[in-house]
Amino acid sequence: MSKSHFKKPLIGALFATASAAVKAGDGGGVTEGGKSQLGVNHLTLEELPSENIKICLPEGMSKTAENGNFHFMPDSISVVIPPFETNVVKLSFVVSHMISHEDDHVLILIYSQKKTLEPQIPTPKSLNKLGLDLNSMEIVGLYNIPALNMEPQAKTRIGQANPAPRSKMEFDVNLDTTSIPDIMNDGANEIYLQAALLKKSDFANGTFDMMILSEVDTIRFEQNECPEGHIVFGAENESGGKSLIGNTPSYGGGITEGSRQVLGINALRLEEALGRNATICQPENVSSVGDFHFIPDNSTLVVDQLANTTIELNFWVSDILPADIDRILMLGYSTNLANEPQISTPYSLNKFELDMGSLEIIAVYNIPAQPLLAQQPTRIGFANSQQTSKQVIKINLDTWRLDTLIRSGEAKIYVQAWLVSRSDLDTENFDSMILSEVDTIRLAGACIENAP
Repeated sequence: MSKSHFKKPLIGALFATASAAVKAGDGGGVTEGGKSQLGVNHLTLEELPSENIKICLPEGMSKTAENGNFHFMPDSISVVIPPFETNVVKLSFVVSHMISHEDDHVLILIYSQKKTLEPQIPTPKSLNKLGLDLNSMEIVGLYNIPALNMEPQAKTRIGQANPAPRSKMEFDVNLDTTSIPDIMNDGANEIYLQAALLKKSDFANGTFDMMILSEVDTIRFEQNECPEGHIVFGAENESGGKSLIGNTPSYGGGITEGSRQVLGINALRLEEALGRNATICQPENVSSVGDFHFIPDNSTLVVDQLANTTIELNFWVSDILPADIDRILMLGYSTNLANEPQISTPYSLNKFELDMGSLEIIAVYNIPAQPLLAQQPTRIGFANSQQTSKQVIKINLDTWRLDTLIRSGEAKIYVQAWLVSRSDLDTENFDSMILSEVDTIRLAGACIENAP
Protein backbone atom coordinates (compact mmCIF):
# COMPACT_ATOMS: atom_id res chain seq x y z
CA MET A 1 0.00 0.00 0.00
CA SER A 2 1.43 3.36 -0.98
CA LYS A 3 1.59 6.30 1.37
CA SER A 4 -0.87 8.20 -0.78
CA HIS A 5 -3.47 5.61 0.27
CA PHE A 6 -2.64 5.89 3.94
CA LYS A 7 -4.87 8.73 5.03
CA LYS A 8 -8.15 7.22 3.84
CA PRO A 9 -7.84 3.82 5.52
CA LEU A 10 -6.43 5.51 8.60
CA ILE A 11 -9.61 7.54 8.98
CA GLY A 12 -11.63 4.41 8.27
CA ALA A 13 -9.76 2.63 11.03
CA LEU A 14 -11.19 5.17 13.45
CA PHE A 15 -14.64 3.70 12.95
CA ALA A 16 -13.53 0.11 12.52
CA THR A 17 -11.72 0.07 15.86
CA ALA A 18 -14.08 2.22 17.90
CA SER A 19 -15.88 -0.68 19.53
CA ALA A 20 -12.59 -2.51 20.11
CA ALA A 21 -11.25 0.55 21.87
CA VAL A 22 -14.15 0.57 24.28
CA LYS A 23 -13.46 -3.06 25.13
CA ALA A 24 -9.75 -2.37 25.40
CA GLY A 25 -10.44 0.00 28.26
CA ASP A 26 -11.63 -2.98 30.31
CA GLY A 27 -8.31 -4.77 30.10
CA GLY A 28 -5.35 -5.65 27.92
CA GLY A 29 -4.58 -2.08 26.98
CA VAL A 30 -1.94 0.39 28.14
CA THR A 31 -3.40 3.18 30.25
CA GLU A 32 -1.90 6.49 31.33
CA GLY A 33 0.59 5.80 34.07
CA GLY A 34 1.26 2.27 32.83
CA LYS A 35 4.72 0.81 33.06
CA SER A 36 7.08 2.03 30.34
CA GLN A 37 8.54 -0.78 28.22
CA LEU A 38 10.59 0.80 25.48
CA GLY A 39 10.09 -1.09 22.22
CA VAL A 40 7.14 -3.01 23.66
CA ASN A 41 4.58 -0.29 24.31
CA HIS A 42 6.27 2.85 23.03
CA LEU A 43 9.12 4.25 20.91
CA THR A 44 11.27 7.35 21.21
CA LEU A 45 11.81 9.89 18.45
CA GLU A 46 14.75 12.27 18.26
CA GLU A 47 15.96 14.81 15.74
CA LEU A 48 19.47 15.88 14.82
CA PRO A 49 20.94 18.21 12.20
CA SER A 50 22.17 16.71 8.96
CA GLU A 51 22.80 19.25 6.16
CA ASN A 52 22.36 23.02 5.79
CA ILE A 53 20.14 23.41 8.81
CA LYS A 54 20.35 25.07 12.22
CA ILE A 55 18.68 23.68 15.31
CA CYS A 56 17.93 26.24 18.00
CA LEU A 57 17.96 25.32 21.67
CA PRO A 58 16.99 27.57 24.60
CA GLU A 59 19.96 29.14 26.35
CA GLY A 60 20.99 27.13 29.38
CA MET A 61 19.63 23.93 27.91
CA SER A 62 22.49 21.64 26.99
CA LYS A 63 21.95 18.76 24.68
CA THR A 64 21.54 15.48 26.52
CA ALA A 65 24.76 14.19 25.02
CA GLU A 66 26.99 14.41 22.02
CA ASN A 67 28.86 11.24 21.18
CA GLY A 68 29.76 10.37 17.60
CA ASN A 69 26.54 10.82 15.64
CA PHE A 70 24.32 10.80 18.71
CA HIS A 71 22.89 14.32 19.20
CA PHE A 72 19.81 14.08 21.39
CA MET A 73 17.42 17.02 21.42
CA PRO A 74 14.44 18.12 23.47
CA ASP A 75 11.02 17.10 22.14
CA SER A 76 10.34 20.66 20.99
CA ILE A 77 12.92 22.41 18.81
CA SER A 78 13.19 25.34 16.44
CA VAL A 79 14.96 25.05 13.09
CA VAL A 80 16.28 27.66 10.68
CA ILE A 81 16.43 26.85 6.98
CA PRO A 82 18.66 29.16 4.89
CA PRO A 83 16.28 30.81 2.38
CA PHE A 84 17.06 30.36 -1.32
CA GLU A 85 20.64 29.28 -0.58
CA THR A 86 20.38 25.60 -1.32
CA ASN A 87 17.94 22.95 -2.41
CA VAL A 88 19.51 20.38 -0.10
CA VAL A 89 18.30 20.76 3.47
CA LYS A 90 18.21 17.62 5.58
CA LEU A 91 17.04 16.80 9.07
CA SER A 92 17.79 13.37 10.53
CA PHE A 93 15.42 11.37 12.70
CA VAL A 94 16.35 8.58 15.11
CA VAL A 95 13.75 6.05 16.27
CA SER A 96 14.52 3.86 19.30
CA HIS A 97 14.40 1.09 20.59
CA MET A 98 12.76 -1.44 18.33
CA ILE A 99 12.75 -5.02 19.55
CA SER A 100 12.84 -8.26 17.56
CA HIS A 101 9.56 -9.50 16.09
CA GLU A 102 8.46 -12.73 14.44
CA ASP A 103 6.39 -10.79 11.88
CA ASP A 104 7.36 -8.23 9.26
CA HIS A 105 6.70 -4.69 10.47
CA VAL A 106 6.82 -1.21 9.00
CA LEU A 107 8.09 1.92 10.65
CA ILE A 108 6.36 5.16 9.69
CA LEU A 109 7.10 8.79 10.44
CA ILE A 110 3.96 10.89 10.32
CA TYR A 111 3.49 14.62 10.65
CA SER A 112 0.59 17.01 10.93
CA GLN A 113 0.21 20.76 11.17
CA LYS A 114 -2.32 20.31 13.95
CA LYS A 115 -2.56 18.35 17.17
CA THR A 116 -5.74 16.87 18.56
CA LEU A 117 -7.04 17.05 22.12
CA GLU A 118 -8.24 13.44 21.99
CA PRO A 119 -6.70 10.54 20.03
CA GLN A 120 -8.67 9.99 16.84
CA ILE A 121 -7.55 6.37 16.66
CA PRO A 122 -7.41 4.16 19.76
CA THR A 123 -4.08 2.39 20.25
CA PRO A 124 -4.53 0.17 23.32
CA LYS A 125 -1.05 -1.39 23.03
CA SER A 126 0.76 1.94 23.04
CA LEU A 127 1.70 3.97 26.08
CA ASN A 128 1.90 7.03 23.83
CA LYS A 129 -1.32 7.90 22.03
CA LEU A 130 -1.83 9.36 18.57
CA GLY A 131 -1.65 13.09 19.14
CA LEU A 132 -1.84 14.26 15.51
CA ASP A 133 -4.89 15.53 13.67
CA LEU A 134 -5.89 13.11 10.91
CA ASN A 135 -7.16 15.75 8.49
CA SER A 136 -3.73 17.32 7.96
CA MET A 137 -1.63 14.22 8.51
CA GLU A 138 0.83 12.79 5.99
CA ILE A 139 3.40 10.01 6.08
CA VAL A 140 6.83 11.49 5.46
CA GLY A 141 8.82 8.24 5.91
CA LEU A 142 8.00 4.54 5.44
CA TYR A 143 10.50 1.72 6.13
CA ASN A 144 10.52 -2.07 6.19
CA ILE A 145 11.39 -3.77 9.48
CA PRO A 146 11.81 -7.46 8.55
CA ALA A 147 10.93 -10.32 10.89
CA LEU A 148 13.91 -11.46 12.90
CA ASN A 149 14.51 -15.05 13.89
CA MET A 150 16.42 -15.03 17.16
CA GLU A 151 19.49 -17.22 17.46
CA PRO A 152 20.34 -18.98 20.74
CA GLN A 153 23.44 -17.38 22.25
CA ALA A 154 26.30 -19.53 23.47
CA LYS A 155 27.81 -19.28 26.93
CA THR A 156 31.41 -18.07 26.83
CA ARG A 157 34.26 -17.64 29.31
CA ILE A 158 33.03 -14.14 30.17
CA GLY A 159 29.24 -14.46 29.97
CA GLN A 160 26.34 -14.61 27.54
CA ALA A 161 24.53 -12.29 25.15
CA ASN A 162 20.82 -11.55 25.25
CA PRO A 163 19.22 -13.39 22.27
CA ALA A 164 17.02 -10.41 21.43
CA PRO A 165 18.90 -7.35 20.16
CA ARG A 166 17.33 -3.93 20.07
CA SER A 167 17.78 -1.53 17.20
CA LYS A 168 17.79 2.17 16.52
CA MET A 169 16.99 3.45 13.04
CA GLU A 170 18.22 6.72 11.57
CA PHE A 171 17.04 8.31 8.34
CA ASP A 172 17.16 11.69 6.63
CA VAL A 173 14.21 13.82 5.59
CA ASN A 174 14.82 16.24 2.72
CA LEU A 175 12.92 19.38 3.63
CA ASP A 176 11.25 21.29 0.79
CA THR A 177 12.69 24.80 0.87
CA THR A 178 10.03 26.09 -1.52
CA SER A 179 6.88 24.88 0.24
CA ILE A 180 7.91 25.38 3.88
CA PRO A 181 8.08 29.20 3.44
CA ASP A 182 4.53 29.02 2.06
CA ILE A 183 3.47 27.12 5.19
CA MET A 184 5.10 29.82 7.31
CA ASN A 185 3.39 32.57 5.34
CA ASP A 186 0.08 30.86 6.10
CA GLY A 187 0.85 31.38 9.77
CA ALA A 188 1.37 27.68 10.46
CA ASN A 189 5.05 27.58 11.33
CA GLU A 190 4.88 24.47 13.54
CA ILE A 191 4.60 20.83 12.61
CA TYR A 192 4.09 17.86 14.91
CA LEU A 193 5.65 14.46 14.35
CA GLN A 194 5.31 10.92 15.69
CA ALA A 195 6.89 7.61 14.78
CA ALA A 196 4.78 4.45 14.71
CA LEU A 197 5.56 0.75 14.40
CA LEU A 198 3.01 -1.82 13.29
CA LYS A 199 2.74 -5.14 11.51
CA LYS A 200 3.17 -4.91 7.76
CA SER A 201 -0.03 -6.94 7.27
CA ASP A 202 -1.97 -4.49 9.48
CA PHE A 203 -0.61 -1.56 7.48
CA ALA A 204 -1.67 -3.20 4.21
CA ASN A 205 -5.15 -3.88 5.62
CA GLY A 206 -5.60 -0.39 7.02
CA THR A 207 -5.63 -1.60 10.62
CA PHE A 208 -3.81 0.80 12.91
CA ASP A 209 -5.13 0.17 16.40
CA MET A 210 -2.28 -2.22 17.31
CA MET A 211 0.57 0.14 16.49
CA ILE A 212 2.91 1.56 19.12
CA LEU A 213 3.93 5.19 18.96
CA SER A 214 6.60 7.62 20.03
CA GLU A 215 5.96 10.83 21.88
CA VAL A 216 4.85 13.85 19.82
CA ASP A 217 7.76 16.07 18.80
CA THR A 218 7.33 19.68 17.73
CA ILE A 219 9.39 21.46 15.08
CA ARG A 220 9.00 25.21 14.73
CA PHE A 221 10.31 26.82 11.55
CA GLU A 222 12.08 30.15 12.04
CA GLN A 223 12.97 32.77 9.48
CA ASN A 224 16.69 33.50 8.99
CA GLU A 225 17.86 33.14 12.59
CA CYS A 226 17.15 31.53 15.93
CA PRO A 227 14.64 33.29 18.17
CA GLU A 228 15.88 35.49 21.01
CA GLY A 229 17.15 33.52 23.99
CA HIS A 230 18.20 30.53 21.88
CA ILE A 231 21.56 29.20 20.82
CA VAL A 232 22.52 27.37 17.64
CA PHE A 233 23.27 23.69 17.79
CA GLY A 234 24.59 22.06 14.62
CA ALA A 235 26.23 25.16 13.17
CA GLU A 236 29.04 22.94 11.90
CA ASN A 237 26.58 21.60 9.33
CA GLU A 238 25.66 24.97 7.81
CA SER A 239 28.08 24.71 4.92
CA GLY A 240 27.31 21.17 3.93
CA GLY A 241 27.33 18.73 6.80
CA LYS A 242 28.19 15.21 5.79
CA SER A 243 25.56 12.52 5.83
CA LEU A 244 26.55 8.98 4.91
CA ILE A 245 22.95 7.85 4.71
CA GLY A 246 22.15 7.14 1.09
CA ASN A 247 25.08 4.88 0.26
CA THR A 248 24.29 1.41 -1.00
CA PRO A 249 26.33 -1.61 0.12
CA SER A 250 28.47 -2.98 -2.69
CA TYR A 251 30.64 -6.04 -2.60
CA GLY A 252 32.65 -5.10 -5.67
CA GLY A 253 36.19 -3.71 -5.50
CA GLY A 254 38.72 -3.87 -2.73
CA ILE A 255 39.97 -1.61 0.03
CA THR A 256 43.50 -0.30 -0.06
CA GLU A 257 45.52 1.38 2.66
CA GLY A 258 44.54 5.02 2.90
CA SER A 259 41.02 4.47 1.58
CA ARG A 260 38.35 6.76 2.97
CA GLN A 261 36.20 5.27 5.71
CA VAL A 262 32.55 5.02 4.72
CA LEU A 263 30.55 3.62 7.61
CA GLY A 264 28.26 0.80 6.55
CA ILE A 265 30.17 0.29 3.31
CA ASN A 266 33.70 -0.61 4.39
CA ALA A 267 33.57 -0.23 8.17
CA LEU A 268 31.34 -0.61 11.21
CA ARG A 269 31.54 1.32 14.45
CA LEU A 270 31.54 -0.32 17.87
CA GLU A 271 30.66 1.50 21.09
CA GLU A 272 30.19 0.28 24.62
CA ALA A 273 27.66 1.62 27.08
CA LEU A 274 27.31 0.97 30.78
CA GLY A 275 24.49 -1.21 32.03
CA ARG A 276 23.56 -2.60 35.43
CA ASN A 277 26.35 -3.05 38.00
CA ALA A 278 28.98 -1.72 35.57
CA THR A 279 31.70 0.66 36.76
CA ILE A 280 34.34 2.22 34.53
CA CYS A 281 37.50 3.83 35.91
CA GLN A 282 37.29 7.01 33.83
CA PRO A 283 34.13 8.78 34.98
CA GLU A 284 35.31 12.11 33.58
CA ASN A 285 35.27 10.61 30.08
CA VAL A 286 31.84 9.04 30.38
CA SER A 287 29.03 10.87 28.61
CA SER A 288 25.44 10.10 29.45
CA VAL A 289 23.04 9.30 26.61
CA GLY A 290 19.60 8.65 28.02
CA ASP A 291 19.82 5.42 30.01
CA PHE A 292 23.19 4.61 28.42
CA HIS A 293 26.68 5.78 29.33
CA PHE A 294 29.22 5.55 26.54
CA ILE A 295 32.72 4.62 27.57
CA PRO A 296 36.07 5.13 25.81
CA ASP A 297 37.32 2.53 23.32
CA ASN A 298 40.21 1.77 25.70
CA SER A 299 38.89 1.55 29.25
CA THR A 300 39.00 -0.34 32.54
CA LEU A 301 36.01 -2.29 33.86
CA VAL A 302 35.85 -2.84 37.60
CA VAL A 303 35.16 -6.44 38.65
CA ASP A 304 34.11 -6.82 42.29
CA GLN A 305 35.73 -10.10 43.22
CA LEU A 306 33.52 -10.52 46.29
CA ALA A 307 30.19 -9.83 44.59
CA ASN A 308 28.52 -12.75 42.89
CA THR A 309 26.68 -10.52 40.47
CA THR A 310 26.17 -10.02 36.77
CA ILE A 311 27.65 -6.98 35.04
CA GLU A 312 25.68 -5.72 32.09
CA LEU A 313 27.43 -4.05 29.17
CA ASN A 314 25.65 -2.81 26.08
CA PHE A 315 27.47 -2.91 22.75
CA TRP A 316 26.21 -0.62 19.99
CA VAL A 317 27.12 -1.67 16.45
CA SER A 318 26.56 0.95 13.75
CA ASP A 319 26.10 2.00 10.97
CA ILE A 320 24.40 -0.98 9.32
CA LEU A 321 22.91 -0.22 5.93
CA PRO A 322 20.05 -2.28 4.46
CA ALA A 323 20.88 -4.79 1.74
CA ASP A 324 19.01 -7.23 -0.48
CA ILE A 325 20.75 -10.26 1.06
CA ASP A 326 20.55 -11.96 4.45
CA ARG A 327 23.53 -11.22 6.67
CA ILE A 328 24.90 -12.21 10.05
CA LEU A 329 26.19 -9.78 12.66
CA MET A 330 28.71 -11.18 15.12
CA LEU A 331 30.45 -9.84 18.19
CA GLY A 332 33.63 -11.60 19.22
CA TYR A 333 36.32 -11.20 21.82
CA SER A 334 39.77 -12.60 22.52
CA THR A 335 42.33 -12.20 25.29
CA ASN A 336 45.13 -11.59 22.77
CA LEU A 337 45.60 -9.73 19.51
CA ALA A 338 47.02 -11.35 16.40
CA ASN A 339 50.32 -10.14 14.98
CA GLU A 340 48.66 -9.86 11.58
CA PRO A 341 45.13 -10.40 10.22
CA GLN A 342 44.27 -14.09 10.19
CA ILE A 343 41.32 -13.69 7.81
CA SER A 344 41.43 -11.94 4.45
CA THR A 345 38.79 -9.16 4.34
CA PRO A 346 39.50 -7.19 1.16
CA TYR A 347 36.36 -5.03 1.38
CA SER A 348 36.84 -3.89 4.98
CA LEU A 349 38.92 -0.92 6.04
CA ASN A 350 39.26 -2.46 9.50
CA LYS A 351 40.97 -5.84 9.59
CA PHE A 352 40.33 -8.92 11.72
CA GLU A 353 42.73 -8.40 14.62
CA LEU A 354 41.52 -10.92 17.19
CA ASP A 355 43.69 -13.91 18.00
CA MET A 356 42.10 -17.13 16.77
CA GLY A 357 43.57 -19.15 19.63
CA SER A 358 41.61 -17.27 22.31
CA LEU A 359 38.67 -16.15 20.15
CA GLU A 360 35.10 -16.69 21.32
CA ILE A 361 32.01 -15.44 19.53
CA ILE A 362 29.76 -13.97 22.17
CA ALA A 363 26.83 -12.79 20.01
CA VAL A 364 25.33 -13.94 16.68
CA TYR A 365 22.36 -12.09 15.19
CA ASN A 366 20.43 -12.36 11.95
CA ILE A 367 20.24 -9.22 9.81
CA PRO A 368 17.51 -10.09 7.27
CA ALA A 369 17.33 -8.70 3.75
CA GLN A 370 15.61 -5.34 3.88
CA PRO A 371 14.00 -4.10 0.64
CA LEU A 372 13.94 -0.32 0.32
CA LEU A 373 10.57 1.37 -0.06
CA ALA A 374 9.91 4.26 -2.42
CA GLN A 375 9.21 7.49 -0.56
CA GLN A 376 6.48 9.87 -1.68
CA PRO A 377 6.68 13.67 -1.52
CA THR A 378 4.69 15.53 1.12
CA ARG A 379 4.08 19.17 1.72
CA ILE A 380 7.18 19.51 3.88
CA GLY A 381 9.47 17.27 1.79
CA PHE A 382 10.31 13.59 1.49
CA ALA A 383 12.41 11.02 3.30
CA ASN A 384 15.41 9.21 1.87
CA SER A 385 14.72 5.57 1.07
CA GLN A 386 18.04 4.61 2.61
CA GLN A 387 18.46 4.36 6.37
CA THR A 388 21.00 3.11 8.86
CA SER A 389 20.44 0.98 11.91
CA LYS A 390 22.30 0.56 15.15
CA GLN A 391 22.07 -2.83 16.85
CA VAL A 392 22.16 -2.72 20.63
CA ILE A 393 23.58 -5.96 22.06
CA LYS A 394 23.20 -6.61 25.78
CA ILE A 395 25.94 -8.81 27.26
CA ASN A 396 25.61 -10.26 30.75
CA LEU A 397 29.11 -10.71 32.17
CA ASP A 398 29.64 -13.06 35.11
CA THR A 399 31.90 -11.52 37.77
CA TRP A 400 33.31 -14.89 38.84
CA ARG A 401 34.23 -15.70 35.24
CA LEU A 402 35.91 -12.30 34.83
CA ASP A 403 37.69 -12.78 38.14
CA THR A 404 39.01 -16.11 36.86
CA LEU A 405 40.50 -14.30 33.85
CA ILE A 406 42.13 -11.72 36.10
CA ARG A 407 43.64 -14.40 38.33
CA SER A 408 44.99 -16.26 35.29
CA GLY A 409 46.78 -13.10 34.12
CA GLU A 410 44.35 -12.42 31.25
CA ALA A 411 43.31 -8.98 32.44
CA LYS A 412 42.39 -7.59 29.01
CA ILE A 413 39.75 -8.53 26.49
CA TYR A 414 39.65 -7.24 22.93
CA VAL A 415 36.25 -6.87 21.28
CA GLN A 416 35.37 -6.53 17.59
CA ALA A 417 32.14 -6.69 15.56
CA TRP A 418 31.72 -7.89 11.99
CA LEU A 419 29.00 -8.27 9.38
CA VAL A 420 29.05 -10.97 6.71
CA SER A 421 26.53 -12.32 4.21
CA ARG A 422 24.84 -15.51 5.35
CA SER A 423 25.63 -17.33 2.10
CA ASP A 424 29.32 -16.46 2.40
CA LEU A 425 29.38 -17.58 6.01
CA ASP A 426 27.80 -20.91 5.04
CA THR A 427 30.60 -21.49 2.51
CA GLU A 428 33.31 -20.10 4.83
CA ASN A 429 34.05 -17.30 2.40
CA PHE A 430 34.73 -14.16 4.41
CA ASP A 431 35.57 -11.79 1.55
CA SER A 432 32.39 -9.75 2.03
CA MET A 433 33.00 -9.21 5.74
CA ILE A 434 33.23 -5.67 7.04
CA LEU A 435 34.50 -5.04 10.57
CA SER A 436 34.53 -2.49 13.35
CA GLU A 437 37.62 -1.22 15.10
CA VAL A 438 38.95 -3.27 18.02
CA ASP A 439 37.96 -1.98 21.46
CA THR A 440 40.01 -2.85 24.55
CA ILE A 441 38.47 -3.54 27.96
CA ARG A 442 40.83 -3.96 30.90
CA LEU A 443 39.62 -5.95 33.89
CA ALA A 444 40.57 -4.81 37.40
CA GLY A 445 39.40 -5.36 40.94
CA ALA A 446 39.34 -1.61 41.63
CA CYS A 447 40.21 1.69 40.02
CA ILE A 448 43.73 2.98 40.54
CA GLU A 449 44.94 6.51 39.98
CA ASN A 450 45.91 7.34 36.38
CA ALA A 451 44.76 3.89 35.21
CA PRO A 452 43.58 3.94 31.58
